[in-house]
Amino acid sequence: YGTAKAWGWANGNTGAFNGSMNATGTRTGVGTYVVTFDTPMPNANYSITTSLSNSGSSNGLPRIVSTGDQTATGFRVFIKNSDDLVLDWDYSFAVFDNTPAEVALTTFGDVINYNGASAWGRVAGGSGNLENGSNIKSVTRTGTGAYSVVFTTPMPNNTYAINGSAASATGTAIFQASAITPNGFNVAMT
Repeated sequence: YGTAKAWGWANGNTGAFNGSMNATGTRTGVGTYVVTFDTPMPNANYSITTSLSNSGSSNGLPRIVSTGDQTATGFRVFIKNSDDLVLDWDYSFAVFDNTPAEVALTTFGDVINYNGASAWGRVAGGSGNLENGSNIKSVTRTGTGAYSVVFTTPMPNNTYAINGSAASATGTAIFQASAITPNGFNVAMT
């Protein structure tokens, strides 16, 4: 359970994915995107997590307003800024459901095929201390709301999706990833 059934990292100007698994993306209008699963889900009862990168329009801070039109074949993503202005913005997502991951055992023992998260972490906001995680070598606080994340084992390339969330004293903060490399990435929260 808990393994991603689809994920993608989208270019906000075109809607095409820089990297993905089981999904293709298109832009249907300013700030409006369609995600289509390569292999449909068994039903529409799945969860979607999303986050934004720090590239895109400078017309105010973006926020993912909603994902909608959720079906077994895909869903829509809508992005607006705090003034309700629709805008294009790079985003990433992961889709989870309650179906267990497929496990394959060989005749020699236990080889497990797992397509879950390649890395994950929980970071203390003030200090930047890594509280829990997997495949995270270090997290360094580089400024107020800014962190640098380094993987223990690098990714094969820089086309992976990053999803996250952040909390602030005034409510939910915007989580933005940048400087994405096989070795890690930066995070800014505003």
